[in-house]
This record gives sequence, C-alpha cells and structure tokens, in this order.
Amino acid sequence: MKNLITLRQKIDTIDEQIISLFNERMKTIKEVSFYKLINNLPINDLTRENELIEKNKHLVANDLSNYYQQLYKEILKISKDYQIKLIEERKTDDIK
Repeated sequence: MKNLITLRQKIDTIDEQIISLFNERMKTIKEVSFYKLINNLPINDLTRENELIEKNKHLVANDLSNYYQQLYKEILKISKDYQIKLIEERKTDDIK
C-alpha cells in the first residue's frame, strides 16, 4: 500500500493539472464574455448548463455523481461571475 506522502504527492500533481485547466477555461470564458457582449447574448443559459451536466455525468463513477454535479455547478457559477465582471468592465471602459 502506498504511504500518505506518496498519495499526497499524487494529489498535488492532480491539483496542478486542475489549476492549469482552470486557467485555460477562464481564458476561454473571457473570449465567450466578449462574444456575448458584442452579440447582446445573456450570460445565463440554463439549457446549456443542464445539457453539460447531463452530457458528462456518465464520465463519473455513480457514487460520485452528486459530487460531480455540485462541483460543475460551482464551476459554472464562477464562470458566470467572471463573465459579469468582464462585461461590466468593458461597458465601463466604453463609457470613458
């Protein structure tokens, strides 16, 4: 059996991958927010959010499904919050 130090090192490596993907996702969200602003689209798209959650649910072990849904909903909330911030900043910059 692996020792705790080895397991924690593995988690640290996974966390680095998560952070890298988070940065990449948020960079893309920035582009999405600009597109939505230019095309006058709403930030919220509940249909898409539900589709994403359902589409990816099968990729998670059954006993983790509820945790996955909680995590993904939080990711979507963070993404929408960031879009709101970016759009508000751009609108403010346009006024100046």
